[in-house]
Formats: sequence, C-alpha cells, structure tokens
Amino acid sequence: MTTKRQKSEFPEYTNDNRWIWDANAHWWDNCIGDGNDFQTPLIEPSIERLLAVFVGDAILDMAYDAGCFARYIAELRAQVVAFDYNIKFIERPWKRTPKDNTTKVNALLSLGVGRFDKAVCTMDLIDMLEITPLFSALTRMLKSRNSRGG
Repeated sequence: MTTKRQKSEFPEYTNDNRWIWDANAHWWDNCIGDGNDFQTPLIEPSIERLLAVFVGDAILDMAYDAGCFARYIAELRAQVVAFDYNIKFIERPWKRTPKDNTTKVNALLSLGVGRFDKAVCTMDLIDMLEITPLFSALTRMLKSRNSRGG
C-alpha cells in the first residue's frame, strides 16, 4: 500500500495570508506588544532555557511578530537579528526594535552564512506557506557544531 504524500507548501495563498496578517497585525501587537501575562512569565523564560542563551550568542529570531522575545534575549546581551515577512505586521514593533524583513533563501542568506549560534521561532512556523526556503537557508546560516565548540 502506498500513501500519497500531502502537499506541504502553499505559495498560491501568499496574498491571502498577507491580507489576513495585515488585518490582524494591530490586534496581535496590542495583545503581545511588550509581553503579556502568558508570554512574559511562561514563554520567554522557557525558550531562553531551551536555547541556553549566553552573552554574545548570535541568535536569529525568525518571524518575530511583535519583537517581544527578540528584545528579551537582547536584554540578556545576545546579538539578535530578527525578521518577519509582513511589513504591515511589523510597523508598530519597528518603533521598538529595527529588523530585517526577508523570506527567500538568498535574502535570508544575506543575513549571514555561518553567522548564527542559534535560531528560534516562537510560534509562526504554522503560518508559513513556504517553509522550505527558510529551512534550506537556515542550515547554512547556523554555525557548524564544531565552530560552536560543542
């Protein structure tokens, strides 16, 4: 018996997805913004422990939404590069934290091949219609295990 593999990329819905997040951006930023009763005490410290954030770590925050976690790990003195593909979604957080807005492999690689010690995406992988470019680039953007000393 063979099982037909389901489609995992949906670029044909990019415009719809962007429209939905454009409409949702201000509401989401109002909810998360600089943190909330869920994000601040539960999510941020847990992800920090999972990432094992050290001073000077170069960390890529993918699809950073309101920029709350990027700012949190920057306060721990990590070097953070954060991005989100939807410019309307990041207009308000932009005032709090500058960031790059990229989605495709070459644009992502322009952030630095072998530059990052770690990468994090707190929740937006589920909303990405094309995930292959991100993971294709990410494998080259992260430092090799040997160069991290582990």
